Amino acid sequence: MIAAKYVLTAAHCKVDDEKIPPDTVRLGDTNLATTEDDETAQQFKIVSFTVHEKFKKNRKYYDIALIELDREAKFNTAVCPICLWPHDNIHEYSSSLRAIGFGFTTYTSGMSPTLQKVSLNYYDSDSCNNELPKDARLRYGLTSDQFCTKTPHKDACLGDSGGPLQIDLSDVTRTIPYLTGVVSFGTGCWDGSMGVYTKVASYINWIRERVNVTVDPIECARNTECLAVRSFSDSRLSPQNNSPFFKVEYQRF
Repeated sequence: MIAAKYVLTAAHCKVDDEKIPPDTVRLGDTNLATTEDDETAQQFKIVSFTVHEKFKKNRKYYDIALIELDREAKFNTAVCPICLWPHDNIHEYSSSLRAIGFGFTTYTSGMSPTLQKVSLNYYDSDSCNNELPKDARLRYGLTSDQFCTKTPHKDACLGDSGGPLQIDLSDVTRTIPYLTGVVSFGTGCWDGSMGVYTKVASYINWIRERVNVTVDPIECARNTECLAVRSFSDSRLSPQNNSPFFKVEYQRF
C-alpha cells in the first residue's frame, strides 16, 4: 500500500492462470489460517486495476500496476503505507533487501498461510542477464527499469508476484520501510535461483501522475505517523552521508 486508497503491484497480476481477475485486497492480516489478527485486518473491494500502458502479457517488461480500493484504509501499526524509494542506488543496499509475501516456501509447498520475510542480495545486471534462460518474452534482456537478486538458499517464489522488495532505514526511533522493487518473475525457487524485480525508482513519475504521494524520502518518513516505535538493540547503525537516516544492518549471532 502506497496511499490510503492505492496498492502498487505487478501488471501480470491483473488476472490469474485461469484468466480470473482479483476482486479483493486484505490488509493487516499476517496469518490467513487463524482469526488471531482479524481485529487488525481491513478488507476492500477493488475499484480499478490500472496496468502500465506499455505492458504486454506476452512480454516481461513494464510489469507494474496500481490497484484502487473502494475506500480509504484506516492507518494504524498494522496497516501503514510504505514510502517509495526514488533513487537508482539499490546496489548500495545489497544485503539489506527484504521480500515479503505469502508465496511458496519451497517449489512444491503451496502458498504459505503466514506472511513470510526473506533477506536477499542485489545481483548485478550484467551477470543476471548472462545467466537468465533465453526467453522470447525477454527478447531485449533486462532493461534499466529491472534488477535482480540472487542469494544462497533464498528467493521469492510462486505466489509472491506483485509483492514488495524493500529496504529498512532507521530514522531516530523508528524503522522506515522503503519500496525499491515489485516482484516480477524469477528462475524458480532453489539454491542458485534468481529473482527479477520492477524498479520502483524508474516509475516514480508514472505513479505520481495517478496518485498524490510524496517521493521525498525524508518528507515521507516525517509524515509517516502510523509506524510503531521500535527498539534497535539488535542492530548496528551506520550514518549515511551525514543525513538523519541510518542504514540498518542486523547483527548475526
